[in-house]
Amino acid sequence: MAFLSHNGNGGAVTILPPTPKSITGRSLAHQLLDKRQRACLAADVTEGVVQLVLTGAQLATVFDVSPSYIALARKLAPGKRAAILRGYDPTPFASLMIRKISVPAKSVANTGISDSELVSQIRAIGVDRVLAAACTAEAAE
Repeated sequence: MAFLSHNGNGGAVTILPPTPKSITGRSLAHQLLDKRQRACLAADVTEGVVQLVLTGAQLATVFDVSPSYIALARKLAPGKRAAILRGYDPTPFASLMIRKISVPAKSVANTGISDSELVSQIRAIGVDRVLAAACTAEAAE
């Protein structure tokens, strides 16, 4: 909300509200404040005069979730987040997490089959069947 002030020379000056001061959870932990000072600072945070910026680990502690869940939730579309918050989407986060499996170069090199032979085998068997077998093999691990 802006206020107009006449500065005496015929023009109006727009006075903007003060921007909120922000503090981090880390800086708050290092400040040597007594209980009265912390209570006043908490009141300022509650009223929006001071903005409290927490780290990912602090947010995870406050909300009792893992930092990886927060990272996964940040990747979701806003509509998906809203559906989860309202209870409309029962998808568990465990199913949304993607396991990245790295295959060592030695195991691929020691199979004794060249890339061109592998491609011809996949063409002979069929891509759909190979993908289904690969999914089954990954699920078995």
